[in-house]
Amino acid sequence: MTGDRSAVKLRFLRSQSDPAMPAVRDLSDKNKQWLGILPYGAMGDYADRGRILVAEQRRAVVGYAIFDLPSNRVRLAQLCIEPDVRRQRVALMLVEHLSSTFSDRTGIAVRCRRDWPADTAWPGLGFEPRSNAPGRSAARHLVTAWWRDHGHPDLFGSQVDDARTVVAIDANVFRDIHESERLETNESRALRSDWLEESIELVVTSGVRAELNQHPNSQERERLLGALVNYRSLPTDPSAARALRELVLANLSVGAAEQDPSLRSDSLLAAEAKVGGADAFVSRDQSAVEALSRSDALEPLWISTPSDLIVHLDELSDAANYAPSQLLDTGYSIGSVPSSSESDLHHLMSHSTGESKSQFRKQCRRSATLVGSSASRRVLRDRHGKIQGSLFSERRDDALEVSLIRAVDPRIARTMTIQMVHLLRQEARDHGLRLVQIADPSITTPVRAALRDSGFAEAEDGSLSCRVIDGCWTWSEISEAVLTGEAFGTLAGSSPAGVIAAEIERIFWPLKVTDSDLPCFMIPIRPAPAQELFGLTQTLFARDPELGLSRQHVYYRSPAPKVVSAPGRVLWYVSNDPKAVIASSRLDAVELAHPGTLHRKYRRLGVLDRTVIEGRAKEGRAQAILFSDTEFFREPVSLSRLRAIDENGHLEPLASPRKISAANFFSVYQEGRPR
Repeated sequence: MTGDRSAVKLRFLRSQSDPAMPAVRDLSDKNKQWLGILPYGAMGDYADRGRILVAEQRRAVVGYAIFDLPSNRVRLAQLCIEPDVRRQRVALMLVEHLSSTFSDRTGIAVRCRRDWPADTAWPGLGFEPRSNAPGRSAARHLVTAWWRDHGHPDLFGSQVDDARTVVAIDANVFRDIHESERLETNESRALRSDWLEESIELVVTSGVRAELNQHPNSQERERLLGALVNYRSLPTDPSAARALRELVLANLSVGAAEQDPSLRSDSLLAAEAKVGGADAFVSRDQSAVEALSRSDALEPLWISTPSDLIVHLDELSDAANYAPSQLLDTGYSIGSVPSSSESDLHHLMSHSTGESKSQFRKQCRRSATLVGSSASRRVLRDRHGKIQGSLFSERRDDALEVSLIRAVDPRIARTMTIQMVHLLRQEARDHGLRLVQIADPSITTPVRAALRDSGFAEAEDGSLSCRVIDGCWTWSEISEAVLTGEAFGTLAGSSPAGVIAAEIERIFWPLKVTDSDLPCFMIPIRPAPAQELFGLTQTLFARDPELGLSRQHVYYRSPAPKVVSAPGRVLWYVSNDPKAVIASSRLDAVELAHPGTLHRKYRRLGVLDRTVIEGRAKEGRAQAILFSDTEFFREPVSLSRLRAIDENGHLEPLASPRKISAANFFSVYQEGRPR
């Protein structure tokens, strides 16, 4: 095929029924030895989500890029060009278009084997190598992580998160991966793609090992058992797994287990995955996936086919990293602990970091003498009264110094830490402190990862700290007072894009950027949903007020009108008593989808069950509004005050969400005196 570069046109696909999809699949198939495996089902889902960019010349597809948008970056899954047009720089056109379209994100990440032809092409496309590591192939070929930077500071986390999503696979998926003669195995083998190496860890349970040991062919059986050496086995609690399996079976529709006897074994594998601490369980058995994914007993375990997991990996990663629903209705409480109870704290000692008993005692006693004046010693207890976490801090000059921040249960360590960080920020804010410093030298890897994700900067000596900046500032004020140093030079002098401003407000909460282009909205909510969502008479963590509202939550409503967009800001207006704006939040995402899809993606955030979401849907679709960092107002802003603030009626509440100006948002926000 010939033609100059100007004749090439780019467009995003919006549906898997797009006429270009067959050509995209054909081009992928012709080059699969250099691309790895991406199942057709997953490819179709990428198209439905607008995540395929195609290059067309004379109405023929000559190249494409399949990508996703995790966190604040772009991640390339595949970039493929027809050989006849490669001299026309079509690959560069695709990459540049992605960079232009998503310029507010930190950059583009891609992983590629060093022995593939494309390895030498990435520098010419503006990428630089970041690291090399063995891939998932049997030969452990080296894979290079490439990065195309968009010029934003490293504050926004272009680095890969330390935590991978733990995915338990069933025996059939395992056999798909390791038995070459099995048919239709691409969906399972895609889980071993090198580009997923940084995101997921494939693990097995004891039940999978037992099933493989029943293989009728002795030679193949030993080969499969030998392959298990490359997989981590989840810890096993047979009694707990069997009890959970029986609970799952009891909740299935009448006769389901009799009609499909394999559900007994599938439900046990899923139960083992949950009990063992996995984030997800995957199987190619569609009927089992559908039955088990509806079981509340298995929440928050993600249950899906391999293709579905790949497509929704970013939502799953969020669920693995932050799932406050795991603390709902569990009887967790937070309270102070006297110095005389030091013996109750010994199991908080960090054995993984090599902490000694004397070092641990020293950390415990640092703030003991100041409790009641400038220090506090708080612990989190489970329903049985056992201490599962700690938060010891003291106020020194203009800083809140944290001497002990621990979370015992690794399954909820990140969630618990994120909750504790929110308490620390609130405490620092209430006392007018400007810094939170972590003075605990023996924090675990999950706690450290959660702290970094919550905006804590890590110094060369490994210490962590974050600024606490209260109030509403202009961008120039923030640039001068906060974003100092070479790393932020690219941001100085111009107002930030919405995504950048939202990330700055997340990292430096409760700071607000007054002159960014973040859109603002007012959302009316009836008293009953407001109580469910915010707990006007009780907190989200109903068993204990001090645990407070989750940092992130979700609100479901009718799919129309679709006024709200993200990132952005929202004022929450209670439409009846008290007829006032009671809080504000940062908007993280807005999504329209089937109620079951939304419930599965966001059930980690708790509160509403699937039937409630279905009741708010129309024509099989509902709207999910994901928001975080809610601030309640000390002085709710009444309807009469809203009318006085804007006499032109632009703050008049409607029956549905409405967009408001940034000036009106900040007038209401400041009058409400958030706490």
